[in-house]
Amino acid sequence: MREEAVRALLKQGRGSELKGTLVPDVVIHAGLETQILAIYDFKFPCVTPTRPSAWPRYPQGHPHAGQQQDAMYQRALKPKQAPLQITPRLGTLP
Repeated sequence: MREEAVRALLKQGRGSELKGTLVPDVVIHAGLETQILAIYDFKFPCVTPTRPSAWPRYPQGHPHAGQQQDAMYQRALKPKQAPLQITPRLGTLP
């Protein structure tokens, strides 16, 4: 969904219609939005990480309940490489 459409829904008080949409923090593409090369998502854990954390699972009641966020990005957006997390102190992680 285009950013303008998202803003319009939010302005109209219809933000609940966005539930289930997938919005990675950074998407690198080859010039066309449908040719995704890489997806990056920023993660800021509450504690100082010493090892990579698992991608979060969507909670019960969510349209993607039980699925891991990276798997949904992979399935829906089909990037050339697996989605990566960017985490303070550890950098880029699978």
